[in-house]
Amino acid sequence: MASYRLSSGDQWLNEPPVEQEPVGWVQYTPSEKPLLRGERFWTRNIHTVWAGSTQGEGRVFLLGRSITTGGWNQSLLVMDTAKKTISLGVEPHKMDQLYAAFEIVIHLDDILNKGLALTATKSTDGPGYEAALTISLRRPPQVTIDFHDRPILGKRGRDQFDCFHRRSTEMDWCCEGGNESYAGPVTALPTTGQRANLQLNFGQWFSFRIFFYIRKSGLAALRDAISRLRTSERPDFQPESFQRLFLNSVVIQNRLDPSETSITRINQLPVDYEIRFLITGLIARGIILALEFGHVWKRIKLFDPQKQIWILKCMYKSERIHNFEKTIRDLGRSYVDKKVGTSEHQAAVRRIMVTPTRVLPCPPETETSNRVLRQFHQHLDRFTRVQFTDENGQKLYTGDCIKKTHENDPDVGPLARFKSALRNGVMVCGRLYSFLGYSDGMAREGQAWFFAESEDLTVNAIRQWMGDFSKEKIIAKHAARIGLCFSSTKLVGDVEIEVIDDIKHGKYVYTDGIGLISEELAKRCAEIMGMPDTVPSAVQVRFAGFKGMLTVSSSITGNKVLARPSMRKFEATHVSMGLCTVSSYSRGFLSRQSVLLLEALGVHRSNFRALFDEQMERAKSLTSNDPRYSHEAFKKLGSRRAKKMTTFPISLLMDHGFQHETLLVNVLQVLGCRLLHDLKYRARLEVKDAAYLLGIADETGTLAEGEIYCAIQDPDGESKERHVVTGPCTIFRSPALHPGDVRRVSAVDVPELAHLVNVIVFSTREGSRDLPSMLGGGDLDGDTFTLIWDQRFVVPEGRNYKAMDYSAPRSEKVSNVTIEQVQDFFIDYMKYDELGRISTAHMAAADMEGPTCARAIELAHLASRAADFAKTGVPATCPEWMENQLYPDFMERSPKVSYASSKILGELYRLIDPAPVLDPLTTMHSDPRFSSLPRPRDTYFRQAGALKRQYDIELGGIMRRYGMTEAEIVGGMGVVPAEKRKRREKDDNMRGPVKEAFDELVRTFQQEAWRWCDDHPIPLQDPRESFAIAAYLCTNEERHRKQYVEHSFEDDQVSVSSFGGGDDYAIEQGEIIETQLLSFPYLFVRELIEAVKGIPI
Repeated sequence: MASYRLSSGDQWLNEPPVEQEPVGWVQYTPSEKPLLRGERFWTRNIHTVWAGSTQGEGRVFLLGRSITTGGWNQSLLVMDTAKKTISLGVEPHKMDQLYAAFEIVIHLDDILNKGLALTATKSTDGPGYEAALTISLRRPPQVTIDFHDRPILGKRGRDQFDCFHRRSTEMDWCCEGGNESYAGPVTALPTTGQRANLQLNFGQWFSFRIFFYIRKSGLAALRDAISRLRTSERPDFQPESFQRLFLNSVVIQNRLDPSETSITRINQLPVDYEIRFLITGLIARGIILALEFGHVWKRIKLFDPQKQIWILKCMYKSERIHNFEKTIRDLGRSYVDKKVGTSEHQAAVRRIMVTPTRVLPCPPETETSNRVLRQFHQHLDRFTRVQFTDENGQKLYTGDCIKKTHENDPDVGPLARFKSALRNGVMVCGRLYSFLGYSDGMAREGQAWFFAESEDLTVNAIRQWMGDFSKEKIIAKHAARIGLCFSSTKLVGDVEIEVIDDIKHGKYVYTDGIGLISEELAKRCAEIMGMPDTVPSAVQVRFAGFKGMLTVSSSITGNKVLARPSMRKFEATHVSMGLCTVSSYSRGFLSRQSVLLLEALGVHRSNFRALFDEQMERAKSLTSNDPRYSHEAFKKLGSRRAKKMTTFPISLLMDHGFQHETLLVNVLQVLGCRLLHDLKYRARLEVKDAAYLLGIADETGTLAEGEIYCAIQDPDGESKERHVVTGPCTIFRSPALHPGDVRRVSAVDVPELAHLVNVIVFSTREGSRDLPSMLGGGDLDGDTFTLIWDQRFVVPEGRNYKAMDYSAPRSEKVSNVTIEQVQDFFIDYMKYDELGRISTAHMAAADMEGPTCARAIELAHLASRAADFAKTGVPATCPEWMENQLYPDFMERSPKVSYASSKILGELYRLIDPAPVLDPLTTMHSDPRFSSLPRPRDTYFRQAGALKRQYDIELGGIMRRYGMTEAEIVGGMGVVPAEKRKRREKDDNMRGPVKEAFDELVRTFQQEAWRWCDDHPIPLQDPRESFAIAAYLCTNEERHRKQYVEHSFEDDQVSVSSFGGGDDYAIEQGEIIETQLLSFPYLFVRELIEAVKGIPI
């Protein structure tokens, strides 16, 4: 009999406990008694499992496969209400001819709203009931396959059970076997070849119906478990309990043969590739079924190609479209042939997601361009980002089980599938995308650039243009050098390059990664970054194979730059400069790591507590629904930090009487809740006398060893004056794990460096070692450092700990690096990247024994090696004996393995209890001042209503894509519930793409609105003010909303532009409750204020 792992961290179950009934037994906890962690509803009386798809809001079940189980006690259904998971282990009957036993693990987040239905009828064969539990998902579940009966792993003992269970991929259900290396390209909706001949298609079948016998008491337990899921972390989740939804189900007993026919038709459509690409993505994602394609295309083909593309992109905003006839009709009416393009520094690039069971084409996504895309812009539609993820869109967790099984047989499993995509390419609608390269940041996220070759251009030709990388013999570093060409940059222009010597003392390079630039060229860089009145002291750039920083020098003129050998990474002929960033002022913050080290180095814990209390009270005031308190608390944040956190015009609205607006209150709630989250979970403490700045070298040789120079100028501060920091300071660079990473330095005022501002200048005089290399192994090619001159947080004199040696480990060299070796390293990086695991172990060890203990020091060394893995190719492995058995409470592990930390981090963590929860205002508010203003013309109302509806569609797509509310997106930050923090992308990572998508949305609709206003002037009135008023009333007053928004598509003459919408494909991180969106009128906030005030602002 097979054994099944119920969910991560559980015991292996082979037989029920002896005291339990062997047949028909169900674990049951009465509804009046809370279910404790680990207690479950479960049954083994499963006799049949259906797998397939559903139509008509789940009321019609299309059966892809019926699986007969191996008999009583051979399969297992577990509903864990504590972990919010449903597990199904299936041992197929010997006559079923399935390849292997398998287990499905379903998280509550993956179940559709009303996607859990239970029916039960009295059994005719004896006491009890014949029950059927139907589960409909928004994405494929995690499937684990059991190989213990197969000879593929050789002769191994049963004690090595991890080797017999692994994550399943598409090929595991192929009749020819699961070998990925011979299956050809990884394909979206394959119609031919091995990948098309599947026994089970988990990538397309999102619904499961489980048939089992159950006693009356067990039925009550199951119903109780379903009701408990309803009251869990998803208030929108509505399971259908005992509703006979499926009595009239249509069942297709065989495989879904019509699907294959429909998919084949897609590739044969005589239309633009973009249309076929988008249709394939909709089917692969389950938004429409392959069976429905004929009906969908019959309606879409009535429109011209541009409208077709627009409609298909909008359909990505949905989770599942049932009434596609109405959806397509409404979307078609919302379009006219005008489109606002991307800016000169941006590019719209397709994206493809490869999961263990699916290939998901995604619409073009707007992002900052790079050198390669600019050079080959005529072939832009052939470039794509390919991201290798788990089914939920997050990075695949490569634990010990995946590592062991991949080492035992590298031709099967998820990593083998990903390697096949790298080797053989990714096929979408007959176009083969081949591997091109990846940057360091992309490797960390499991992403790579691919290109669909044509007769005119190949991937080898692109790499040859990029540069000569042949001198780099270390595979990992060779890949990193190629990746430099994919850095997101803005084009500055061609430059004249002169190479000067580095400043070296012994084995240390004091000017590692930094050169010089003229003031004229630096000013041009600032203009490109939107800072026209600024001459930055330094810029971060890429050009001609050089990488690093350039400091402004008055000795250089024109387009000339002085580069150093330490900046050169490869040889290249192109001399155009790409701009990454320019130096600017940012406030300094403490983090968990720096707080932990500063406490160990002698900073008194009362200083942290006082700062924490002050910022905690301010954050709590922001969450108040009383505008008086929230307004005052927002002002205390300071304009600079407020602008950093959110671009929503909070101060402008509050200063002009809009403080009661529902959206404004909710944005403040998000802001306050996010601050509380940062305080509780990250110990992110803002220090007023601190700055976070780029580091540069002292080209004058004036600074002595241990000295730094820093002059700051905060353009949004109370004082605009330049301030030179002097005296003892604390300096560090994140991440800081070793006690030597946080150091006491002396800040001095040096007239020779007075022209430099908002940078930290490091000494280049001969000494024992350059200071940046002591700070977490930093250099000057773009590293940022935190400088604190608040004397409460300065490391006491004499407490500097000996700095760690960050010399890179010896890397293996090869005679000639091939692209196949680069691809292999990409998989190795996914498999052996343990930086997160090591950092977690370090935090636990440092809290329990102190950051200077031997274990914490060794873990800091391992973390440094893990951080450099992408460049050295030398992995860092965390031995089990180094990992804690107990964890401090602020790390939020299971209560069984947690203790109350006595360190300051534990004290601060417990000060905010309970955990902050976002509680948005739901009542609508309409400012009475608008009722006294002249009513806009009806044409303005109709246009504002049409634009609002279109805007809501676009914004709804972004909300669903990132699992965020409107207030979070408009406010520019996410508030992740505590129980979901480990399952959703970190907000710091998602803020960039969210902000870019929303900024593009705002820009597009503003331009479209003003274009329309210019074409429809009003005598003696400001058309923009009239439009803003109409937009406000269409949003906040029900009668206008019903008349002009909900019915805006009834008039075919309404002019609405095409708004791209490629950023918002629906890989949901969590279903967002559908609600009235409120942000549209605030795109025109200045016009709204001028209308009610009657004066320009």
